[in-house]
Amino acid sequence: MWKLFWTELKYNRLLISIAYIFCLICFVTIWFGVRYEHNRVPLFMLIILVTTFMIHFTVEGSRTKENRNRMQVVLPIPSTIIYVSRFSLSIVLWINIGLLLVISQRIVQSLFNSSLMIPTANQLLSVNGLVLIITVAYLLNSDKNTVFSRGSLRVMTFIVWLGFYVAALGPFFILTDFLGAFGQHTPLQATLMNVISSTSGSLTLNLLGLSLVLMSIIIFIRRRSFV
Repeated sequence: MWKLFWTELKYNRLLISIAYIFCLICFVTIWFGVRYEHNRVPLFMLIILVTTFMIHFTVEGSRTKENRNRMQVVLPIPSTIIYVSRFSLSIVLWINIGLLLVISQRIVQSLFNSSLMIPTANQLLSVNGLVLIITVAYLLNSDKNTVFSRGSLRVMTFIVWLGFYVAALGPFFILTDFLGAFGQHTPLQATLMNVISSTSGSLTLNLLGLSLVLMSIIIFIRRRSFV
């Protein structure tokens, strides 16, 4: 599995490097350019999520276009290992971006002698759950055509994936008052922040993500074609 994983990293190292630089610029901009301090943590989480998803979608798109899944299934390794290597990239990416955030916070704080806010452990655990949910939902959607023969089931799978995507990112646009459309310090914002900041909320997101992982592994194994 690790050989497959490192091969994917090397294959996409330019894209990943650009993403890390983009995130670093965003972090510094948020610390010094965002007026309201309570909007900064949701923005950090949104940057981590969007960057991770965009890289994963791009990588999966190239895998499909170049038939890399088909090449890998002929190797003497279990299908489950191939699948785990597919979604592990997203997990490692967001963790690396999170580490970049922590390291850059320490450096900037030492340079400017100021206290800078970053997400808490529970909030980062919520990020992990959301990454699991959206990544696996995307993989379920991409695998549907080779498992489900009925068009209605394929459409339903796409709608479910789109719903997960909107549900995962939508709250952060509300929390950050995107385009000034949602206001500041509203009851809805307080509720959403409590959910992603609580232990119960973050654990629920991760349990849902792990449940989707198991479902997606079963569907991947049942694929009839990798063309």
